Amino acid sequence: WLRREKAGARSLIGAILSAAVWSGAYALEMAAPELADKLLWARFQYIGIVSVPTLWLVFCLAYTRPLLSARFWWLVVEPVVVLALVWTDGIHHLYWRETIIIDGGGFDLLVVFPGLFYYGHVAYAYGVLLIGSVLLLRSVRRKPRECRQQVGVLLAGCLAPWIGNALYMSGLSPFPHLDLTPFAFILTGLAGVVGLTRRGLLDLVPVARDLLIEQLSYGIIVLDARQRIVDINQAARKMLGKGEEQCIGRRIEEMLPGWSKLIADHIERGVVEPVLEMPGYICQVSLLSIRGEGAGPHGLLVMLRDIGDRRRQEAEQAGLQRIRDEIWQMEHTDDISRVLMSIFEMLQGLEIFFDHCGINLLRQRDDEEWFLPYSLDTSGHDLDEMREGGASQSLSATWRSGVPSYRPDLRVDDPLEEREEMRVGYGAEIRSVIDVPFSHGTLALNSELPNAFPPEVIEQLQQIAGVLSEAFRRREDIRTREQYLRDLEQEVVERRRTEEELRQARAEAARPAGGDDEERDPGGKAG
Repeated sequence: WLRREKAGARSLIGAILSAAVWSGAYALEMAAPELADKLLWARFQYIGIVSVPTLWLVFCLAYTRPLLSARFWWLVVEPVVVLALVWTDGIHHLYWRETIIIDGGGFDLLVVFPGLFYYGHVAYAYGVLLIGSVLLLRSVRRKPRECRQQVGVLLAGCLAPWIGNALYMSGLSPFPHLDLTPFAFILTGLAGVVGLTRRGLLDLVPVARDLLIEQLSYGIIVLDARQRIVDINQAARKMLGKGEEQCIGRRIEEMLPGWSKLIADHIERGVVEPVLEMPGYICQVSLLSIRGEGAGPHGLLVMLRDIGDRRRQEAEQAGLQRIRDEIWQMEHTDDISRVLMSIFEMLQGLEIFFDHCGINLLRQRDDEEWFLPYSLDTSGHDLDEMREGGASQSLSATWRSGVPSYRPDLRVDDPLEEREEMRVGYGAEIRSVIDVPFSHGTLALNSELPNAFPPEVIEQLQQIAGVLSEAFRRREDIRTREQYLRDLEQEVVERRRTEEELRQARAEAARPAGGDDEERDPGGKAG
């Protein structure tokens, strides 16, 4: 009772109380002299008989899978139906066809002749017993010795009464017509005492792994002293692309080809958290020695944390910043090629596959929107021969809308009638095309494959286009400010020059009117 808050404690207490009801009612049945009294106590027995197997299964679920146990409320249906049949059997005789009393050698025994529903309940009870036992056995695979001992005690206590019941049902009991099940509950009680006092029953519940280890987002692998896998969680199995049966017992280097180098880096060079690359994953590895009572490590705990998303985010941010830097350093229109190269390298780093990428740079000519294309192929080669600018109604419409224009398969649908023009221009059939508008034009990608740009890629392209808009606008703001400062500086210079000229003019005007004649003819007054 003191452990009633532990996983499975309440259902186990219920099963023990039900067994007590079963045993006590059976004792009163044996002591009753008349058939009617014996049938009354037999019916009371069924309160325990129908409850024990159901509560056993509920206990096993709570002990091994506590998150699921609360969902099986429907297990009460069978006990309720059987109790109803037993207490109304005098009307329909569907559960007991006939009941009689025989001499059992000093005391009278009630003998029942089973009906159809009787055998149904027996099948249900033994099935539930089997399911619960299998759950217990599966829960302790590769578990500590203490957990295995707990399950051994539980199974011993469970099997004793059911063996007695099987002997009674099959007619093989050494005491004919005497139900040995209630007497076998004595062994169940002894097993419970041993489990609670010696084996920590209900204190060490083997559910921590399922609740914690299996649900961790990073991989956990437990190795023995010979570096064989003895336990592995779901995240690690997903990273390895293997099932549990394919991993348990195998040496770790068979599962991780780079394991030997990783261990060498960790031991010889002291790398604290080495990085291991696997198909689809970049994992940061943490290693922890498992030590027991003896000398030396008993095993190794390997933790694999996928840092691929973090690496991709870092690479993405670095690529976007490089695009900004290249735009801010532009001096001429043709410098857009450096910007395009930075986009090209970023797309390759993000593993976005394409055949050509480009920028259609917007220019205004005679009140008309003019687009000058800059393109690179998959090798990064600049397609100068395609740099023939011009007006384009489709590009103008896309640019003005501010929404990406995606044509997933030109062979199926060619709304802009560009398929043949692209085949001639690129020398290959282009199937997928996308134009993503930004403030000064469009970012364009195409591919020879259909449906080449899924929504997540389009989202990344929009992010790049956003950076292009931001950088171009900032560049224009900076250029506008610089021009304003230059104009202001020129205005200051001009004002100073004007002020100097004005000062000189005032100085000239302040001189005496005849000063110039005297300077020209200093001796005229004497003559």
